[in-house]
Amino acid sequence: MAKSHEALKYSLRLRASQLAERINDHALAERLGKKPWFDTPHDLEKAEKELEEILAQLKELESTSLKRPGHNRRVNRRAKALSA
Repeated sequence: MAKSHEALKYSLRLRASQLAERINDHALAERLGKKPWFDTPHDLEKAEKELEEILAQLKELESTSLKRPGHNRRVNRRAKALSA
């Protein structure tokens, strides 16, 4: 389960990176007067919206990150022993 969780996070990060790079390239091409990456403003808005959705999914995945079974119990036990 943890492997597929990590694979999902990796694929989402990769897609977010690709979209962000295309959006930045589009803005740069517009400033330089070259052909922009996206043909219409609607396509650009769609890409920005998809990027926002991916970032929200990543944030949710990070907040619900899977931990090893019993990890918190061991950490708490160690902290309790150190504080005594």
